[in-house]
Order: sequence, then C-alpha cells, then structure tokens
Amino acid sequence: MVSFKDIGILHPEPFLRVIGLNLNLAFCEIAYIVSATSWRFLGAWLVLGFTIKPERVRIHNTSMFHTLLDVQRGESVSLQQYIDNRDGHLCIGLKSITFAVGWYNIKQGETFSWRSTGGPEETLNIPPGLYGFVQLQETLEGASPSATHTLEVNKVNGLITLTIASGREVLLSDGLLMLLGLDDGLGGVWLNAGVYTGDHPINFATRQMLWIHMEEVNTAENIIDGAPSTLLTSIGLGCHAFGDINTVRVECPEYKRLRVGTVGELKVSIRDASGKAISNHDLPIHITLAVVASNKHEHLRLRGLPRD
Repeated sequence: MVSFKDIGILHPEPFLRVIGLNLNLAFCEIAYIVSATSWRFLGAWLVLGFTIKPERVRIHNTSMFHTLLDVQRGESVSLQQYIDNRDGHLCIGLKSITFAVGWYNIKQGETFSWRSTGGPEETLNIPPGLYGFVQLQETLEGASPSATHTLEVNKVNGLITLTIASGREVLLSDGLLMLLGLDDGLGGVWLNAGVYTGDHPINFATRQMLWIHMEEVNTAENIIDGAPSTLLTSIGLGCHAFGDINTVRVECPEYKRLRVGTVGELKVSIRDASGKAISNHDLPIHITLAVVASNKHEHLRLRGLPRD
C-alpha cells in the first residue's frame, strides 16, 4: 500500500479541499493495482478513495441562558444586552419551566339548582376553582339538606351515575355537565327523577398541556399544522391540585430559530390548546431559555472568540 507521504503529499486534506468542497476524508490510501499477467502493458493504477459529505446545521454546546420570571402575565421582558441575530443563525429552546398550579376547571357562573316537582327552586352558586371529582361530589350532594340526588363515578370507564330521588328535579349549568360528561340537561333542561349515566368520561383535568409561545420565534421556519406559528414547545401535565408547585426540565429542547435581527426583548405567553391565554390567577410561572448557535461562526462569537 502507498500512502500520501510516499508520493510527496504531507497534508492531504488541503489538497482535497482545493476544489472548494467541504470533504470528509473517509480513507486516504493509494493502492497500486497490478496485473500479474500484463505488467508491461497496464502499469500501475492509482485509486483515490474519499467521500463527499454535505455540511449540515449543527447545534453546538455553548449556550446563552435567559431566565424569565412571571411569564404568566404575558408581558415583554426587556434585555439589558440585546441578542445579536443579524446573521440569522441563532436558535432558542426551553430548558426548564417551574409553575404553581393556578388554573381553574370551574369558572364563575356555574350553578346547581334543585326543587320538588312543581315546587320552588333553590340554587347554589359553585365557587370557582380547581375541583377534583370528590370535591365536586361533596359540594353538590351537600347542597340539599334532604337526599335529593347522589353522584358516583365508575373508576373503570370514568362515567358518572347521577341518581335523582322520586319527586325531585335538578338543573346543572352546562359547564358542570360538560365536566361530568353528561349530555342530559344541556341547554337549561331540568332533569326529572331517575338514573342518568354519563355520555363521556369525566374530564376534571381541563389542562392537559401548557402551550408555550414566544413572539421572537422566526415564524417563517416554524410551521404548525401547515401555518406559521410562534409556538416554542408544549409541556404535558399530570393531575395536580390547586397550588401545587412543579418543575419540568427539558433534556432535549426543541430549538426554534430566532427572528433575524437584533432582539432586545422576549415575550412569552402560556396558552391552552385553542390558543387562548391561560389565567393562572397570579400564581407564578418561571422559565429558563437557552440560546444556541446553529453554525460554527456564531458558536465562536457566543464564546467571545474571533470569527474566521
């Protein structure tokens, strides 16, 4: 086998890059292929083996971190030092989020009414808050001094059973019926005595996801369901009680490109699946963002080193 040194090329990589391509050398060997029967006529054949590999966008390890407090307010946060993205090579991603559970699944205006058949009605205004099934069950069953109704849930399929005593009628607001998965009674219809089974499983976890949006995302390169979007990422939620504090750390962030130019402020909003801002009732949500370079030149600039 003959190497590059044997033919006078001490540094083969510049030699290969002279044509202007970014070449990754797979192997640098020159082999003499000799024909035993036709040495005089064929001589030596030189075979050069290498591969051409296009350069890909790489995310480097060096990062700039920004921690934003109280993003539940949806306000812009001014940066003391702006982010220089005039070259358009910077990306941003969520590293962690810490939140106190402050959203409700029962809002203002939900009511429960009951009466004897043909008699006067009584109404309970359900206080807004984040309810579990047991809490709502105790609230509804405790509203009437007599055994007007009972409420149970099947733990296997999540369907409720509402039993109304003979000679009684009840009326639940639409928000309560949707929470309980019951279609009967929608639209302000009184339910007569009898047994009613839920049409859908109960859904007390009205917040399954937190959708984190940032106005400074480059929407031209961030497409959600076929349309430009400011969505940075989404965080799945478990079952929480009001006031619980949780931290989610993102091991492999979804890095989104920042808009081109200088970024002097960051505006983050926390939304639901429909795109509406989530009211967290003044309980805090804090996030940490990582700004990273998507090419080697910006990688050097973030480290404070001169560019080529």
